[in-house]
Amino acid sequence: MFQAALAQKLPIFKDAHCLIPADQYHVYPDKDTLITFDPETYEEKMQVSYFEPFPFGNFRAWRLRQALAYHQKSASWSTTVEAIAPMVAKRNTHGEIDSMALYPLFWFKPEDKRPRVEAISVVWAKRTMNKTPETRIKTDQANLVKLSDGFQFPIEHFLQALTTDHHILLYGPSNEKPLSLEERRALVSRTDTVITFDPDSYEKKVQIIQNDINPSDIGHLRLAQTWYWDERRARLAICLDSVSLLKDVLDEDGNLKFSIPLVYWRVKR
Repeated sequence: MFQAALAQKLPIFKDAHCLIPADQYHVYPDKDTLITFDPETYEEKMQVSYFEPFPFGNFRAWRLRQALAYHQKSASWSTTVEAIAPMVAKRNTHGEIDSMALYPLFWFKPEDKRPRVEAISVVWAKRTMNKTPETRIKTDQANLVKLSDGFQFPIEHFLQALTTDHHILLYGPSNEKPLSLEERRALVSRTDTVITFDPDSYEKKVQIIQNDINPSDIGHLRLAQTWYWDERRARLAICLDSVSLLKDVLDEDGNLKFSIPLVYWRVKR
């Protein structure tokens, strides 16, 4: 990717909206300015030296800008990747790399169209998943770019389709085998038996409690995507593979302990 940007085969930009083109020298994260004086004319001269980064050492992460969409009619998900940036480590005043201070070197537009992994030009492909808490997708209403009239919460609609629409193929928490409609209903609606004793008469009482999952219990989504690098075209493609609903597990005080996958939805290929 870096060599393609350096050779101007990959259009790069200064901003995350990919509106301001970046020039060739923008791909160099480090530069030094050297000021010299001509001993005869005393003329001041300024020279800028650029240091080519070492991708395996200077590039520490990626910053991805994408939109996640829910389609009500088919109860399905899709992603549109708008821009991506390699994150490089800044140097401190001593010239040492600070791995905690990362900034985007430049931005470029990946593609959403899935290439054939068997193609000779696709020289690298990798499955990714946002498992760390800071990268998971929140299901709240923040950062919305579109909301249709009369539609409020995709998780509520998806859970309803999960229990009623047998045409939707879904997988269990291990993402290994498809779930039957009965198994899917059991995930979101559970009947528990609670046995209590009267402290005076010692009479045993049996209560049947219906525990249905609340859409608000699904606090995050986990995305599985595959990244493809096409060497011939000098293009990166990022394609959605699956979306999993993560159920929040709280402690006695109502604080989040951890999240567990409830169900997986896969992209049809």
